[in-house]
Amino acid sequence: MVCPKCKSENVSIQLVNIQKKKNFIIRLILFIPKLIIFCVSILVWIFVMLLSLVFPFLKSKKNVIRKFAVCQNCGYSWKTKQKDLKA
Repeated sequence: MVCPKCKSENVSIQLVNIQKKKNFIIRLILFIPKLIIFCVSILVWIFVMLLSLVFPFLKSKKNVIRKFAVCQNCGYSWKTKQKDLKA
């Protein structure tokens, strides 16, 4: 692999864990039932919040792993594609 900035072949690949927010609609759909439950009963709402700690899919963030290439000469970094790694 060649650095697009300095044309060096001294490049390493790194995996970076990026935390992304889910779509607004998904967060809204997850929020509306919580709001209704809160209006009906605070005790039920506390119970749902405890359930959201147990079930990770109820949280509004997810982890995504991206591959970045870093030039060891100039320090330039860029996202890599699967086809770039085969060459």
